Amino acid sequence: MSKVALPKLLPDDAANALLVGRVWSAAEEGPVPVAVIDSVLYDISALTPTVSRLFELPDLANRIRAFGGNRLGAVTEILDGLSWQTNNSRGLKLLSPIDLQCIKACGVTFAVSVMERVVEEQAAGDLHAAERIRASFTASFGSSLSEVLPGSREA
Repeated sequence: MSKVALPKLLPDDAANALLVGRVWSAAEEGPVPVAVIDSVLYDISALTPTVSRLFELPDLANRIRAFGGNRLGAVTEILDGLSWQTNNSRGLKLLSPIDLQCIKACGVTFAVSVMERVVEEQAAGDLHAAERIRASFTASFGSSLSEVLPGSREA
C-alpha cells in the first residue's frame, strides 16, 4: 500500500487547527478518540472514551488543549504507513471519526434507519421478532415508510 500524502489528508490550516478523529489502537485493543495539536497526535480517551461524548463537552477546544492526552507521536511519523486497512508500525489504524453520533440524513431514509436500529435492538437477532416489530410500526403509521416518497405530504 502506498503512503498517504499528508497534505491531502489534513486541511490547509492544520497548523492552526485543533483536529479530532479516531484510530484503532492495538495497545488499547479498540477505538480511541485522538486529537492533533501542533502537529502531534494525542490519545484523548482518558478525557472521554468516545467522539460523540467529546462533542458534548463544554468549551471543547480549550478542554482538549488543556488536557493534552497521551502523546502518540508527530503526525508525520504516525501517518507513515497508516491507512484504514492496515495497522502502521505503532499498531494504529484510521477509523471514521463518527462513533455513536446519530448522523441525520435527509427525509425518509433517516426515519427508516432509526426505526431499523430500534428493530435490531429490540429483536436481538430474532428474525421473527423483527418481523413482528416492523409489522407493529406499519400498523402504527398506516403504511410502510419505504413506500413514502421523500418530500411528499406523507413524509
